[in-house]
Amino acid sequence: MEANAEKYVELYEKTSPEREFEVGFLMLRGLDDIMHATEDTSIIRDAYELIDRVTREVVDAVDPETTLVLSDHGMRPASDYRPDKQMRMDHDTTQGVWGATDSFELERHTDVTPAILDRLQIDCEVPKKRDSTDTVTSALENEVIHERLEDLGYA
Repeated sequence: MEANAEKYVELYEKTSPEREFEVGFLMLRGLDDIMHATEDTSIIRDAYELIDRVTREVVDAVDPETTLVLSDHGMRPASDYRPDKQMRMDHDTTQGVWGATDSFELERHTDVTPAILDRLQIDCEVPKKRDSTDTVTSALENEVIHERLEDLGYA
């Protein structure tokens, strides 16, 4: 996470004198990997402290007009039905967190994409939930896939 943040700031500092950015995007996925691998609360706490520090350093370095920090999902204990049973935690698309320096009027993760498009004054239709998919073999799998996509703002 630190290396990604440092590279982001480095690239920003190299290019910002030549151009003014409307939006920047940085993904720090280390916490996701850690949550899949352990339930050790001290390791998880250290990861949260690291991501908080790294996020603060990037925001301080870039000094944006508006900042939106969000997770793409929460976490829950992994299902016994996972093919990779060594996973400790799995994605929970009904949860997640966000915070912003301006009001984005977010109530659910499905509000994120339309809010960002609106903020950037981009007029396009956000895909809606479908009734079925060709690749799904059961109603349960179909429901889980749509739940994940819907909460991410893609379905």
